[in-house]
Amino acid sequence: RLLGLLDAFLQPMTATAAAKGVADTSLELTLSLLRYASGLMRFEAVRPELPLRVHSTKGWKYARLEIRSFDRWDHAPAKAFLEEGPQRALILGWPGAGKTYGLKQAASRLAHNLHDACLAQPPTPAQVAIPIFADMKLYAGDLAALLEKTLPPGITFRDLATRFRVRVFLDSFNEMPRDQWERGAHEVDIPDFLKSYPGVGLIIGSRTEDGLAKLEFPTYWLDEIDEAFLDDQLQQCGIALAGRFAHEIKDLLKKPFYFQLVTRRGVKLPEQPNPRDFYRVLFTDLSAAFADRFGKQFDLTRGLAPAAYEAINSGEEALPVHVIYQSL
Repeated sequence: RLLGLLDAFLQPMTATAAAKGVADTSLELTLSLLRYASGLMRFEAVRPELPLRVHSTKGWKYARLEIRSFDRWDHAPAKAFLEEGPQRALILGWPGAGKTYGLKQAASRLAHNLHDACLAQPPTPAQVAIPIFADMKLYAGDLAALLEKTLPPGITFRDLATRFRVRVFLDSFNEMPRDQWERGAHEVDIPDFLKSYPGVGLIIGSRTEDGLAKLEFPTYWLDEIDEAFLDDQLQQCGIALAGRFAHEIKDLLKKPFYFQLVTRRGVKLPEQPNPRDFYRVLFTDLSAAFADRFGKQFDLTRGLAPAAYEAINSGEEALPVHVIYQSL
């Protein structure tokens, strides 16, 4: 297999680079894609894998002739939906529901497929899809430019979209910078992007459909962790929920973010927990870890409070590093 790969590298690709600096040979392109795939493959998946599903927000749909149609992705496993589902779709969910985790995991799994294909032989469009994960918190009014920044030197987004099947996972739409939202840049930019790259798959993650309805994408809601699975995992971890807020705590644990905090022992809840204990225990443990590492006591809750207020005031959840430094 290795000798075959090396032989294949000797044959130049028939396609010509679309822009200066683009990898235009089989060897250069394959090595660039290998490096790129390796970066996406670093994502750490949860074990055991969370049984998340998606369901359509539209329910039954009717065609013009009033013939009931069946949506094969309604109540489908989130894994299959994200990797093999509609070419373009919206996936909605509340904070902590697993949108970011699901999108990153799908990109990572597709990156594994890309990596294997590059090792076997120079990849072709029929073999693999090129996954791209991007965060709308970094959006500056140009989606193509945002995607370009995720790629390694020697590869342009336009070149990839021309040569291969590309599947873009766009996270945190509702968290784009406030100035971009108020300008309404996305209302023109995203439709123009779709027209310019009709063959590119686009899955957008958001908390709500605000600002996305005009795209008319099929929309799905990300379900929470199955309660039977949750009960089984809590029992295996020796966690018994009791007290006045036991029901509320279980509802929180159905969200992957909180589930991982508890089952990975990142947060050890008291016997009769209050929902606020998640954050109290988390920051107490972080402050203790800071003291062990640097030999000084420091209250991270107070230290990070100014940055939190700045995030609220600016309407942005991603802050420059210097703002965090100033806060601390």
